Amino acid sequence: ESQIDESKISVGSIVVLHNVERNKEMTYHIVGSYETDPTNGKISDSSPIGMALLGARAGEEVVVNGAREQHLQIKSVSRAKDN
Repeated sequence: ESQIDESKISVGSIVVLHNVERNKEMTYHIVGSYETDPTNGKISDSSPIGMALLGARAGEEVVVNGAREQHLQIKSVSRAKDN
């Protein structure tokens, strides 16, 4: 855990994004496939958005290819804290 580069998006990251097409801000927690709960902002690292975000950093823009193309600007990246 101490070896993780917290500036890069990985499983466990909390990511604040701006969707360019919708002009909407959203926050996602990147989780493994078995923890996915989209209604509570938990998206899988293997989902189209999750895969596009992995390895990216705050300030970058990613393009998600799916049913419709989305441009997401990464506003911030942090790690989920254990409760």
